[in-house]
Parts: sequence; structure tokens; C-alpha cells
Amino acid sequence: MNHFVQRDWPDRPPAIKGRFYRKSLLIVLSITCLPTAIIGITLYLLGSSHIGKEVTSSNEALLLNAVKRINGDLNQLELTATQWAFDPRFDGSLRNVDLKDQYTVTQNLYRTLTVMKGFYPLVDQVHLFVDGKSPVVVSDFDGIEAVSSPDDLAGYRAVMSSKQGAFWLNGFPRVNRSDDHTVALVHKVPGIGQPYGILIFYLDRDKLVSLVHELSLGKAGSSFIIDEKGRFVVTEKGAGRPEGTPFETALAAEIKRHETGSGTFLYNFQGETYTVTFGDFTRLGLHWTYVTAASLSSMTAPVKMMSRMIVGVSLFGFVVALLLSWLASRRIYHPIHRLVGLFHDERRAPDPPSDEIGFLEKQWRHLNRESRELREKLEQAQPWMRSSFLLHLIQGHYYSFTEEELRERMNAYGWSMDGKRFLLVLLQVLGSVGCRGASRTAMLSSSPSRQRILRRS
Repeated sequence: MNHFVQRDWPDRPPAIKGRFYRKSLLIVLSITCLPTAIIGITLYLLGSSHIGKEVTSSNEALLLNAVKRINGDLNQLELTATQWAFDPRFDGSLRNVDLKDQYTVTQNLYRTLTVMKGFYPLVDQVHLFVDGKSPVVVSDFDGIEAVSSPDDLAGYRAVMSSKQGAFWLNGFPRVNRSDDHTVALVHKVPGIGQPYGILIFYLDRDKLVSLVHELSLGKAGSSFIIDEKGRFVVTEKGAGRPEGTPFETALAAEIKRHETGSGTFLYNFQGETYTVTFGDFTRLGLHWTYVTAASLSSMTAPVKMMSRMIVGVSLFGFVVALLLSWLASRRIYHPIHRLVGLFHDERRAPDPPSDEIGFLEKQWRHLNRESRELREKLEQAQPWMRSSFLLHLIQGHYYSFTEEELRERMNAYGWSMDGKRFLLVLLQVLGSVGCRGASRTAMLSSSPSRQRILRRS
């Protein structure tokens, strides 16, 4: 028979857990952590993809709106210039007028040019070139200036000889300023008939750059407009054939290699990836291409932030699930641990069993076997115990017992006591025969086969 040590075990499970603890921990972890992990991964994948599409769609919408706004502003300026070209104040009579002598006419021209300039905020200055006996340029800012440079005069007359009545010029300088490159809208005057001059609307550089800056999708990028020859019309640094940065120059060359008029592509420059969007629009016969480039890292910054938030929340939920799983597994394992502690003998096996359920099953079977053996032995010894009880009763050892106590004792020895009464008859034979009979009576009282000496009534 095995030796069992029964003691109060601490509530804390042993340092080395068995197979049941590991299985229960894995089951609880699967129940609590798998849904959290699946939700987190799903949110990360679907959320990142959705946010990326939303950011790209939003940027494209902003770009289209900015391009429409620029187109609308330039269209309005073209319409305004055409209306002024047909104004009677710019009729053919100015061809033969000496503006230096005709003070009234000159003052009217100043006022008209000032009104034209203030009518449209995008315009910086308005000049009127008159190709008379003495070619001059009239402006509200510089007054009347004679065209003294042969190159300037040739440039003005080349514009007048063009078949188009109005067009845009990129890098057309102001009079007597060869290095003053601007963007200008030119319209012949008068609008009908043989032209004697041209109206020149010089755009404000800062405002034009501001319009182009609206095309930009972020700080880490660039926006600019180029003409059909790949020359810069406007950049974020200036207007009228400005010098582009190395990145803008390389990107402009890349745009020229694309046969399509518009599109979007990824462009790598010095280890950085940019998303490039370009499109074209025509301004009175002049073909311009707008280009905007944004760093892919800056565009995906909101996506990364949301993705990190999703991952952070998922990790937090996973940690909480781990903690709850650990606590739940301890609670589940606690009864098993106590049962193992009741059966485990450290003197025979210092280490806890590796399989708690198998260990408990083995001990349970062992206890059942021992219990069955003890019950069989008890059943075999019960007749002798009854005889011994009767002898002690006859000899007066139980005189101090009450009837209830005697019933309990007899019930423990296997007699059925419910609704029954017992009568004990003692016979004694005197004499020599009686002596042998007395011994016989004692034998009858102690023999299992003579239990009928206790007769039920």
C-alpha cells in the first residue's frame, strides 16, 4: 500500500507546470488571443489599404481642383484682354498720335491701363506698345518709354507679325530689361484691322507661384509648369524661365519621354520615391504641362500613423488577452494543483508529475483497488466482529451504553436495525456436563455458524 502524505498545499501552483496546465493555457490563449489577433491583422490590412486609397483619391481631387482654378483664372484673363483689345480707346487713331505731346490722350491711357491692372488681381503690370514713328511703350508704372534696343524692337514687331491675335509668351522681358523674364499675355490692338501695337499683361510672379504652389501635395515635393520645349514656365521658386532644381530638371526630362499627355507614375530620385502626376492644357496655342511630385513617404504618413495606431491597439489587446489567459489558466489549474498536492509524495518523487490528469487517474484507480480490498477484508471479518460484540455484551462491557448507542454499534456490524427488535438468550448448564456445556455455550456464542443465539423477534 502506497504511503500518502496529506498536507495543506499553498494556493500558488508549483514552478514547474505539467501537461494539463500547458494545454489549458494554450486553449485559453487560443480563445482570447486569436480573435484579437485576427481582428488586429484584418484592421491593419484592410485599414491600410483603404486609407491609402482615400489619401490618393483626396490628393488627386485636390490637384484637379487646383488645375481647374488655374485654368479658370487664365481663361478669365484671356477674355478680359480680348474685351479691352476691342475698346474704342485703343482704336487705330493712336497709330499717328504723338503721345509725348498729346497730354490728354496719354493721361487717358494711364488711367485705362491702371483700371485694367486693378480689374484682375493676377496682373502685375499692363503695357501698351505703339509701333509708330517713334516706337514707345506706355505703362502706368514707368510712363512712356522709348524702345531703344534693337532686340526689344525686333521682339515686339515679331509678336505683331504673328498670325494669332492673342497668345501667351514665356520669358518675354519688359522694355529695356533684358534679364527680366516673366509670363505675359499678349493681345494685338486694335482687335479688328491692321494692328499698330500690342497690349501686354504681365502676370504677378508671386501670385503665379502661389497658384502653382496649390498644385503641391506636400512639403517634400515640387510643382511646376513647363512648355512644349521642356522649359520652365513657373516653379515654386519663380516664373518666366526660372532655373529649376536638379530634381525638377531631371523630372522635366522624364516627363518629355512620356508620350501621353497626362498620367501618374512613380519616380525614384536619390533614393527617394515620388509619386508624379502630370497633365497638359493649352493656352491660346501655347502648350503647357503642369507637373506635381510628392514624396511617397509624406503621402503615406497618415496611413502609417493609422496603421501604427491599429497595431498598437491590437498589441495592447493582445497583452491584455495574455494576462487574462494567464489568470484564467491559473484559476482552472488551481483545483487540479490541489488534487495533485494531496496525492504527491515529495519524499518518493521530488518533481511534480508531468501529466497531472494521468497521475490523478492512476492514483484514483489505486485508491479504488485498495478500497475494494479493504471492503472485502471487512466483510470477511464482520462475523468475528459480531461474535466479539456479543461476548462483550454478555460479559457486561456495554452496560453503560444506551439502547441507541447499541443500535448504532450493531448497525455498524452489519445488522439491519430498521423496525426490528432483538432478543438475546443465554443458556448455561450446571454440573460436569454443564461445565462442558458452558464451554460449549461460549463456543456457540463466538462461532459464526452459531449466530442464531441472537434471535430476532
